[in-house]
Amino acid sequence: MSRNSISMHRVVRAVLVAGATFGATACYGPYKPRSLQRVIGAGLVAEYDSHSDRLVRFGPRGRFNLLHVRDDAEPVSGDPCTHRGGMYSWVSPQSAWTDEQRRYQPWPPPTAMDRGPTRATRHALNEFEALGPVLPNGLREVKGMQLGRDQFGQRAVVTHGLINTSDSVRRGGVWLSTAAIPGSVIAVITPSDGRTVQFSTHPGAAEVWENVTRSRSRWTLVRTKRYYDWLGLGGTFKVRVPSDRVIAIHRRGHWLVRVGEPWSPEADTRLEEMGHAPVEVAVNFGRRIHEAALLGPILEIAPGSRTDYREHWYIIPGAASRVRQLDRFLYDLDPLRFPLPDYLVDEEDDSELREWLGDEEEEMRPQGEPPAEVGRDAHDEPPIDVDDVQNR
Repeated sequence: MSRNSISMHRVVRAVLVAGATFGATACYGPYKPRSLQRVIGAGLVAEYDSHSDRLVRFGPRGRFNLLHVRDDAEPVSGDPCTHRGGMYSWVSPQSAWTDEQRRYQPWPPPTAMDRGPTRATRHALNEFEALGPVLPNGLREVKGMQLGRDQFGQRAVVTHGLINTSDSVRRGGVWLSTAAIPGSVIAVITPSDGRTVQFSTHPGAAEVWENVTRSRSRWTLVRTKRYYDWLGLGGTFKVRVPSDRVIAIHRRGHWLVRVGEPWSPEADTRLEEMGHAPVEVAVNFGRRIHEAALLGPILEIAPGSRTDYREHWYIIPGAASRVRQLDRFLYDLDPLRFPLPDYLVDEEDDSELREWLGDEEEEMRPQGEPPAEVGRDAHDEPPIDVDDVQNR
């Protein structure tokens, strides 16, 4: 991904039509009051909402939320989904989705898979587990999180399982997506084995991607400025990245690093043949939707069997322009899987990248158009007293 210029002053006149894939959570019905499972451990806090089947908080305890949550989001005409953010789970492949009558329905996702509600099967001080309803294809999601500490620091272990309740083999994989707060930076590892980033079919998607990304060593950085509405033309597009299962989201001087389990090249090839990739990014600037997902392999699940996929989440301090910190952390985590890139031995000038990531540029907005209203930021207090909910 070469760059001819570090400037972002060029306005992209690209019409991005509304996408039929990889949308937001809360596709069905009005928002309901939260029913939270709140867990704490090792200086971290996480909150899971069983009504909307999503993680609504994760971050340092008593400080800020690294997830983007919008409880005040309003439905958009013609769109079956309302973006409320957080971290949610879907089942891949999307090409196998069906409605309640088992008819092919690639969008929106099945009601039970997208909204739950889920039932708590375990809730301790530092961990929870929740069981979802049976999906039309007979699969059932089970998900959980455990907070703690290992030799690399504070960490959360996120587990997502699929249980086959039917009497025949079912196919399915894990799809876990986090919503990034507008103004944050998403970092993904750029493919290095000859495979390329794939875009959805929206006109101009590749051009937009070129304008909102910069490369540094093996990383591609995606900037999620609030003001990118691309002349009000909107639309959502998806980017599929065939690379190792790692996503880092930068906000308030910290990286939230999600590291998924590694899988064989054959498993990833099958994933890509079914229209997905190990890493996926979805962007809609007009609606301030920036989502980054990791996907596990698509497996054949025998009747009565369960398959599990795990991620480790870490929070590390650092500047968005200095991806050396990400490289060093991943190397310490697993030196065989994440060897240090050559550039770490050189002194690298990050001034251009810092300038691009800064706030000095003019807003790319049609003249005279007022700024978009910004809803409740994920760093604000939730609308209910989570301690009261915890004590009930």
